[in-house]
Amino acid sequence: YGLGEHRTGKLQNKPYYHDFQTSQIYSDSTGADISIPFYQSTMGYGFLWNLPSFGYVDLNNEYTEWNSNSTQQIDYWITTTNQQVAYSPYADLMSHYVDVTGHPPVLPEYASGFWQCKDRYRNQSQLLDIAMGYYNISIPVDIIVIDWQHWIKLGDWSFNPLCWPDPKALVSTLREHGTRTMVSVWPLVDGESVHYNAMKNGGYFVHDASGNQPGFHSGSYIYDPFNADARKYVWTQIKSGYYDNGISIYWLDADEPERFLPDQSGQYYYKLGRDLQVGMAYPLMHQQTFHDGLNSIGETEVLLLSRSAWAGSSRLGATVWSGDIHSTFDELSLQVRAAQNMAMSGIYWWTTDIGGYTGGNINDPVFKELIVRWFQFGAFCPIFRLHGHRYPEDTPTECGTSGGRNEIWEFGDTAFGIISKIILLREQLREYVMDQMRLVASNGVPVLRPLFFDFPHDAQSYNAEDQFMFGPDWLVAPVLTYQETSRQVYLPPLPTNQIWTHYYTQQDYKSGVFKIDTPLDSFPLFYRRFIPQTSDSVQTENTIN
Repeated sequence: YGLGEHRTGKLQNKPYYHDFQTSQIYSDSTGADISIPFYQSTMGYGFLWNLPSFGYVDLNNEYTEWNSNSTQQIDYWITTTNQQVAYSPYADLMSHYVDVTGHPPVLPEYASGFWQCKDRYRNQSQLLDIAMGYYNISIPVDIIVIDWQHWIKLGDWSFNPLCWPDPKALVSTLREHGTRTMVSVWPLVDGESVHYNAMKNGGYFVHDASGNQPGFHSGSYIYDPFNADARKYVWTQIKSGYYDNGISIYWLDADEPERFLPDQSGQYYYKLGRDLQVGMAYPLMHQQTFHDGLNSIGETEVLLLSRSAWAGSSRLGATVWSGDIHSTFDELSLQVRAAQNMAMSGIYWWTTDIGGYTGGNINDPVFKELIVRWFQFGAFCPIFRLHGHRYPEDTPTECGTSGGRNEIWEFGDTAFGIISKIILLREQLREYVMDQMRLVASNGVPVLRPLFFDFPHDAQSYNAEDQFMFGPDWLVAPVLTYQETSRQVYLPPLPTNQIWTHYYTQQDYKSGVFKIDTPLDSFPLFYRRFIPQTSDSVQTENTIN
């Protein structure tokens, strides 16, 4: 269990073959594949392949093989646990893992509620109108996001004044209404960017064996975060363009770094070595740019949203999201498994584009149901964030193109009523979420985790892959099929003084397999409840509610 995020539809990663470079090829993965070479075994050990070189892992029924295509040395780490530990052997392994890769910080409390985002808000007045729309209907928004193309040229790391005439005033107004602003930052620099010449002359770009700069992506060039001077230069521009306007939280998009053709020739060179040997650590070093920059000016709460990661990214305050996924029920089902494997990989702040990123039409009845079901899942992810490129698209303006509307009141009255209640439920759980986030920072136990994490000696918990725990008290079984009126749920055994209670119906259940009704405004959401020892008002095993 673990190994990062791979949309295989499986939680158990054996048998499984994975080429690490898949995670960097956008045309293969759409940014939705992340290689974290750490896994945990039911045999009571954890294994970290501590090499950022391209290669593969082959987990089959005969043997396990790790391969590096090019490296100066082999480096791996093994940890073990007593499988009979009081709580969970997996919790024990996770505590060992963060002790060596770094403990994550405590999630800033301002980030524990609802985030609003779309591709994309094109100008200052539009963003402010949306934020005030939520404020006026008493739906709290912790963070609202300014997506890409708010610049004149890629790599300017600043706002286009035509569309964003006074970002400092915008950010200040949003803060007065309880909302913080996040901005999208790419690691690419256009040849016509205001920073191109200085970065070229400073030797801050990736180069080939002859010292020349290869065009990396769409006529742009990529900076080298393995170069400390390049990191300092980039942070200086980020501070000037964004931080000095009041924005201290950053969306690190396309930071695999995004590419479209495999490069196993090793033509890219970083300060630390060839792409072939160190390229998988690119997102970690890019995150280091922002973490160290913020720390250098006294900011102790670091919050980054990143499309990729490496072992240890969590210690830098990196939230990871699952890329440009499709707006389908099949994709929603894949996300439930991917979320659990990311947690078992030591990525603690994880999120998904609620509703999927691409293909969702807000007038389509299937999508209107999908967005409700995705919200029911998303509210029980560590980070609760709405995003996507919706259809029909907005009409182009002088500030560019944009996907369609993506606010909760745009999906119809029925969806709006249900989604509003889900957001308020997450708000009611804020104290619980923060308690779990403090535990994450302390001992590396993830908030979202497989059932078997909490019930390691219960064999059936290993088979319930489309359910998960949210902390120790909440069991979540999302609805993953269109027009599904009921679904099967497995409830693990609890101590004799506890029982499972359905949040929506308040019906009590003992352990067992149950068929649970799933009207659109409800889903199987259970919490542990302490009961008197003499209680007899519970359903028995295999009874249908």
